This record gives sequence, structure tokens and C-alpha cells, in this order.
Amino acid sequence: MTEDRIASAAVQDASSDLNYAFYDHPRYEPPEAYADARDTFLDRIASVSGVVSVYESGTGEVSRPGISDVDLIVVVEDEIDDPTAVREGISAAKTDEYYFFHGPEVITRSAFPEYYNVLPMPKDLVLHYGESLEYEKNRDRFNYLAYLVDSVTTTYPMEFLELLFFPGPSIDHHRLDIVFGDAFDLAVPGVVAERFPVDLDTRFAVHRLNSLRNDMMLFADSTGRDTPVMDAFDASITDLRERWFDLDRAERETLLIERLQDAITACFAFVDHLDAYLDEIGVEVPETELTVHSHETTHNEFRPDWSVETAERDTCEYYRDGRVRTAVLPQSVTVNERLRDGDTVSAPEAYRRALQNRDRSKRQRDASMAAYKYHPMRARYMRVMGALFGLKTRLVR
Repeated sequence: MTEDRIASAAVQDASSDLNYAFYDHPRYEPPEAYADARDTFLDRIASVSGVVSVYESGTGEVSRPGISDVDLIVVVEDEIDDPTAVREGISAAKTDEYYFFHGPEVITRSAFPEYYNVLPMPKDLVLHYGESLEYEKNRDRFNYLAYLVDSVTTTYPMEFLELLFFPGPSIDHHRLDIVFGDAFDLAVPGVVAERFPVDLDTRFAVHRLNSLRNDMMLFADSTGRDTPVMDAFDASITDLRERWFDLDRAERETLLIERLQDAITACFAFVDHLDAYLDEIGVEVPETELTVHSHETTHNEFRPDWSVETAERDTCEYYRDGRVRTAVLPQSVTVNERLRDGDTVSAPEAYRRALQNRDRSKRQRDASMAAYKYHPMRARYMRVMGALFGLKTRLVR
């Protein structure tokens, strides 16, 4: 690492000559604007039939005006005659997407009590509208662990590799939509693709860096492990968010690229800690030959002889040279999938129960989101694109 930097030389070298087209820079919005947007949403949601309650994750206050968003959870009845009308009504209640960056979450009444089994963040829920409902704030360390294992096999470090290397092209600084962007990544050779700037969603990147930081601190707090690289990353993201509006545009963009590079190295340190902790609590996954598992458009490579340095280097080569979304991870983090498949795996009984509870709750949550938030064609599209990216991965590897 260079002074004051977390990112390894491998990560910095692999991304140092890429060009970026930054868009959607966070804009400062006063707390009153967030309150007005929330109040308007609540007024509008009252006319949507089937809505039971609206909660907000956290204190109901915005921690970083202009960067943060309003994290709402809309609870709906289990039986609704017209799900499309509910989905459209919830979407239309938002005054400006800026204030509701990735939400709201939508979940059914019966699934809501176990919401924290799926997203076990250490935050309270504030009731803004409707019925006051009972819910369990699951603080079980194995529930946290099962969640984090799922996160490193579906999200980290892949999300930051994609942000840094090829989230999608921009032509004349006009970004392509997700369908054309995926088609570009599938079909255009790397020597051609790199003539285009990497299309970087600035606010999304800042938001996801904060989410990664939160998950790392959840791991550190729940396990009591000493995590110096992750602690340094925590401090760096706090600094990024606090200083963002004090910097000019060029300084922000330079700092953001550095933090995305740092995130990749921090993610591999995170995976290393997770691998060690799984061994510490008695999780033993039988070693097999190198295997590749798919998750939507990402295809992870799980190695029995895994190490941080080679995994990070080889992953960067896959993303940069092969232009495939393949992260190299240890086989220990396949524990959740192997338990789900009924494979022979040694794991504490409490961990098995936590995973079963999480999976039950996640199925309910996923069904709610599919019915009341996501586009009806999303699941089919992701299956098709996953298969196509899987074919590209096999050809490149």
C-alpha cells in the first residue's frame, strides 16, 4: 500500500489508465427538503389501497444531507387484488427519486416481523404512517454471519470491481440504459470497450461505499476481531462523506476513484477475516477442485488454495483483461449454498438454524419485492443475461 492508501498496487495498476465519465454527482439538499419529500410521500401513500404501514430505517433524520436518502419500508396486505396498482401507486408517491435513492422497500404484513432476518442492520424502525406492527430485531451473531456470507458471494467485492472497471459505456457523456449497457459488456471486445470512458454513477458509488463500510463494521462488532484494514476503510468513508461538499468537482472525482480502489482491497481483507472466522467457529467445507458458481451476471471462482494476494490480483485480471465478472473467493464462503443443497458441511447447529430462518424470511421478502417493486420482467431478464454472461465467462476463462 502507498502512504494513506488502502488499495494494493495490483488494484491501482489495473485501473490507473482507465477514463471515467462521472454523472449524478450528489447535490446538497437541506434537511427540510427531505422532510417535505417524506411528508408528500406519506400524504400520497394514504390513497393507495392495500398499504398497511410505512416505516423508516434509522432515526428518521438524514445523516448526510445531499448524500443520504430516505430509507422507507412500505408494508402491504398479504392478499391484494391488483398488485400492479399497488406497485405503481407506491412508485408514484415519490416526489423526486433523489430523496428515495433505492427505495422504498415493500414487504407484506406477514413477512414484516422478520425483516431483520434479511437485512440485519443495527438500526431501529420509525413508524410514519398506519398500524404499529410488531417486529423482531434479530441480533443473533449467526444471523449476522449468514447475511455477511451471502453478501460476499453476491455483492462484495464484485459491485466495486464493476463500478471501477466497467459499469457501462457512455457515448458523448450520455449513459446507456441497463439493457444496452449489458449488451455492450457482452459483445464488445476489451480493446474496443476501453476506448469509451467508464460510466460511473457518482452518487450510487458513494452510497454503496457506505453500505460496504456498514457491513464491515457489523462484522467487526459482532465478532470482536481486530480488523485494521477495515477500520481504516471505515475512517476513509467517514472522511469522504464529511468532506464531499467542501471539495471541487475534480477533487471529488479523484477521491472517489481512490476510495473505490481502496474498497476492493478492503473487501479482500474482509473475505480473509470471514474465511478465518468461519474456521474459528467450526465451519468446515470439504475442499473440491476449483469450482465456478453463478449469481445473476457474476460468476465467482472458488479455490481451495485461496490467498488474499493471488485472489485480488487474479480477480483484477479477470475484470480488466478478460472483461468478465469473475471474483476469486475461498471455498469456505460456499457454506450457505452447500447447506441449502444438503451437502456434507460441518457447521454449528445455531448457524444452520440462523440460515434456515434467514432463507425463510428472504423468500417472503423477495416475493414481496417482485410483486410490488421490481419490474415484472426483471427475473426473466436476469436469467437470460446470467446465462449469456456465464457463456462468456467460460469462453474467456
